[in-house]
Amino acid sequence: MADTDPTPEAPASGDATSDTAAADSPQPTPSDDASPKAEEPATPEAETTQPETAATGTAGTASSLGGTVPAWWTWVGRHRKPVLLVAGVLVVGLVATLVAVSVFTRGPRDVVQSYLDAIRAGDTEEALRIAGEPEEDNRLSFLSGDALAEDWSVDKVVERHVTDTTAEVDVTISAGETTQQGRFRLAHGEDGWTIEAPFVEVDLLVRDLDVVELGGVRQAATPDPATATVPVRLFPGVYDLYPSFADRLAFEPSRLVAVPSESRDPAVRFTAGYTLTDAGADAAQRAIDAHVDECATQRVLGPPGCPFDAEENRGVGRMAEVSDVAWTIVNHPEAHFVVRDTTGLDLVVREPGTVRLTGTGVPEEGAARTDFALTCEFGLDNMAVSVREDGFDVAGVLDGRYSSALSTLCF
Repeated sequence: MADTDPTPEAPASGDATSDTAAADSPQPTPSDDASPKAEEPATPEAETTQPETAATGTAGTASSLGGTVPAWWTWVGRHRKPVLLVAGVLVVGLVATLVAVSVFTRGPRDVVQSYLDAIRAGDTEEALRIAGEPEEDNRLSFLSGDALAEDWSVDKVVERHVTDTTAEVDVTISAGETTQQGRFRLAHGEDGWTIEAPFVEVDLLVRDLDVVELGGVRQAATPDPATATVPVRLFPGVYDLYPSFADRLAFEPSRLVAVPSESRDPAVRFTAGYTLTDAGADAAQRAIDAHVDECATQRVLGPPGCPFDAEENRGVGRMAEVSDVAWTIVNHPEAHFVVRDTTGLDLVVREPGTVRLTGTGVPEEGAARTDFALTCEFGLDNMAVSVREDGFDVAGVLDGRYSSALSTLCF
């Protein structure tokens, strides 16, 4: 096979020959900015278009902690003060709306329950806010937490007969074994449900007592002569009767459970019935003894307001120019005490008293003055005993003199 001398191949475009030529050609300097550059074909890449934040409000910005911060949060940050102001207004408006809804959606039972809860807690200011201020009249007011007892409860609060404008709510209040039920009547108006008669009006029969004492509150009292009662105004609740009198008087019942009347008549009649304790009877007897001793100091045959009288005595009463009269108590009468519904304590004689009467007089015209001495028994006529806050008061009955004379037996 003949040897063939290979012929060199022509260099391809862009190979070493072109590289050498490029290396030999002068390179552009920074001042050659105006020289045209060959544009390289753009390499297609994946599009990463970001949505506009201000326009859409949905895109985010990179966070230093990684991830993306929502665009709405970025916007809030840029407008912090206006946002806070608007939020505050919304909160205030929401609270006001909730309060208004709470007030005007409270039912009759809710109003009564809130009223009784305030009274039971001793918050009389809140109770009066719910009830309204009482009218001014002749009733003694005991609208005070100090007047109320402590150990009592509201057992039931039940709605009855509710219409659009009226309602009745029954309540049950208990203290120990004592339970009372009453009824509130409510009306609906612009301010919601209100209690028509929130206070308990009590006509308290106190007999001969000159004060009304409920719990820790005491007020002077003058009973109505026609009814022997004292009108008082109370919160619903339980009250201890005359606690500072407990050593002398035993009340039955010992507590007043005040509930609104179930009838349309707002006044409730209550009798403060009592008997004397042993200590009270002893104190009343000492008051009688002191009164009798005072009567014995009078130097007349008929001491006014006293249980003994000798003016009607056949012997001494006929004497003229009687003088030097002296009464000396031999023994005091022993009393038994009976409590009447309207008059208080009545006195019944267990043992009559004895008194010695001495003096001088003229038995008949023209006769010489003579001494006389009589021993007389007497009872408890012409005397009345009343209970007072500091003890017992004994006084003579103005129209009882004749009975005193009849009950005095001298020999």
